[in-house]
Amino acid sequence: MKSGSELQYANLDIIFHHISDLIFQIRVIDVHHYEIEAVNEAYLASYETSKEAIYGRRIEDFLGVDQGIQAIRRFQEAIIRKKTIQFEEGYSFPKQGYKLFDITLVPLVEDGTVSRLIGIAKDITEKRMNEEHLAQSEKLSIVGQLAAGIAHELRNPLTSLKGFLKLIQFKNTDRDIDRYVQVMDSEFHRIEQIIDEFLILAKPTKINFNYNRIDLILDEVIELLNGQANMKAIILTKEYHSSLPEIYCESNQLKQVFINLIKNAMDAIGEEGRNYDLSPRI
Repeated sequence: MKSGSELQYANLDIIFHHISDLIFQIRVIDVHHYEIEAVNEAYLASYETSKEAIYGRRIEDFLGVDQGIQAIRRFQEAIIRKKTIQFEEGYSFPKQGYKLFDITLVPLVEDGTVSRLIGIAKDITEKRMNEEHLAQSEKLSIVGQLAAGIAHELRNPLTSLKGFLKLIQFKNTDRDIDRYVQVMDSEFHRIEQIIDEFLILAKPTKINFNYNRIDLILDEVIELLNGQANMKAIILTKEYHSSLPEIYCESNQLKQVFINLIKNAMDAIGEEGRNYDLSPRI
């Protein structure tokens, strides 16, 4: 029958090996050299290794030179301060790739010197990613609000200009002037389309999947980007297959993809280029 102290140690061992955080114990040889003395099951699973393969190994031999030096610097900090330190740091794993951890490092002091270090590493990769996504969503929300304000400010003078243009068109009898008026009316209409497209793309909207004609989506994108292309002396040409099928998609998001692709292509052409041939092969 086990004594109370033996049961206590057995329970601690169960907790040590079954906790999901990575726990490790390091033996301090000197300020530059450290050996792995113990790790829990979560640590072994993350590195896909065994106790026999890891115990007694130098930290730089196991983690590799770069990550070993990274760990040693933290060990040295804890030894110099002789206090628990907490920090965030990333490490790469064989199959899981790069992960970010919230690490607590506890120095064990014996006779005035640090003989061992105990570390607890909590995986916060997903937490940080969620925080970044939230921050990005908040930024997009602000952009949407600014876009709505800008569109409102642009539409007010545009409405006045269109009204005066209609008045000129009503009173004008000169055919040459009438031609100019028609061109102006067409450009005003294009400005309105650009404002509408800008609002759709900038302001977060409800995702709505439907069957859409990709050629019509591309037509709208090209109409939106023609002004930028003209300023760079680039001609956007279209060549669609005669039997393009409808595709199930979120049209606004797909529109943003095409905008990014065409803008990147226009930037890549440079000053000497003059043509971008848009020929989807679907």
